[in-house]
Amino acid sequence: MDPCTPHNLSASVNCDMRIVSLSWDGRNGTNVYMVSAEAANRTTSLTTNGTTAHFSDLSCGQNYSLIVAPHSQYCPGTTGTPASIQTWPCPPVRISTRQDCLSALVEVAWEASNGSDFYTATIQTGDGISNVCMSDSNQCSVPGLICGRNFSVTVTASNQQCKINSSESTSLQSVPCAPTNISTVTNGTTNTALVSWSPSLGAVRYTVTAQSNLNNVSCQTSEVTCNLDTLTCGNSYSVQVVAMDDNCSSIPSQAQMVTTAPCPPQNVSVNVSCPSNDISISWNTTGAADHFLVSVIPDNGGASESCNTTNTACSIRNVTCGHTFSVHVTSVRGSSHSQHSQTISIQSAPCQPPGITGRLDCVTNSAWISWDAAAGADSYFVTAVGAEGSRANCSTSSNTTCEVEDLACGVLYNFSVVAKNSNCESQSSETITLETGNRLLTLYISS
Repeated sequence: MDPCTPHNLSASVNCDMRIVSLSWDGRNGTNVYMVSAEAANRTTSLTTNGTTAHFSDLSCGQNYSLIVAPHSQYCPGTTGTPASIQTWPCPPVRISTRQDCLSALVEVAWEASNGSDFYTATIQTGDGISNVCMSDSNQCSVPGLICGRNFSVTVTASNQQCKINSSESTSLQSVPCAPTNISTVTNGTTNTALVSWSPSLGAVRYTVTAQSNLNNVSCQTSEVTCNLDTLTCGNSYSVQVVAMDDNCSSIPSQAQMVTTAPCPPQNVSVNVSCPSNDISISWNTTGAADHFLVSVIPDNGGASESCNTTNTACSIRNVTCGHTFSVHVTSVRGSSHSQHSQTISIQSAPCQPPGITGRLDCVTNSAWISWDAAAGADSYFVTAVGAEGSRANCSTSSNTTCEVEDLACGVLYNFSVVAKNSNCESQSSETITLETGNRLLTLYISS
């Protein structure tokens, strides 16, 4: 054995301090050694009078050859077999993430670093929830991150000696959590539905969708309520809420079924029966309804009439004479009422004209008949019926007096008045009797 050559070279790495240490056995009282670390055409040297050397400026990810050369009177720089050492891996850089919103799978990628045998990617929340994946390449995947959390992503490079964490990190927002506690309140009058839910972790905004066989309706909001407009009457919708951030959408919430109010009746028809003053209403139905409510409301604010039926027609008996009524029909299903149908106005028969009186004009052989105004009348018709079949009449649209002309002399006439409107005639007024003649006027009133 060469008495000058250092023996038992032993190299080690302090990963935390980034220091490579070398020790050896000295010979022949040598007290000065030249120690060199060589890698990739780069040499780092130092001098020591002991049998240990420490290198603090070596590069990461390099395989160094360590050489010890003694210098003394007897040993002029003779070197022995070098020692080899792998330094710590270089820190991974350029860390990036890519998230699959549907599966919540996250792919972590980085730039491969010198001296690394494998890598460990750590995805961790501030409260300690973590997921890891390992790879011997420059990427790995983490499945099924917990929803709605902000994660910090780091990568650790490892070899046989050391584990080195990346000096940089990146952040990742996982897919928002699906909304829960969905609640819906429908408004049959406006065909809208107010949808509410509990806040979702990670959500920036929400989309609410109502789907049916007829149409789809949606709304977006950053709040936890949203109003669905323009729903179709008599329809069933499946309502779901999706939470969103700037990159991903959650899975849809559990579906809620919403049934809108029934549709209002169509083609409403209203007729009045003149002799009885009965109002008959009929209509067509659209969609399902349990029953129908018919309202007959006088325009003067009097007492209204109504009927409740499972059919598509009903009658209101003997309504008040001389009134205009507004009629509409409402469909009912369960506790939901439709919007009112189109409102139809109709007049009942005019009231019987009261207070009839009369006088004869012997010069013109005519009679002047007067009466009090009848409610609901647009015009009046006066009839004079005499003995032996003689008849005469007159009409007026604005006055309550009318002249019946061309009466026969010496005839007893019965006079009566009928009020009219566009739908009906009233019952005849009381009858008065006037007898024509040259000098004598006789007046009889019969009830």
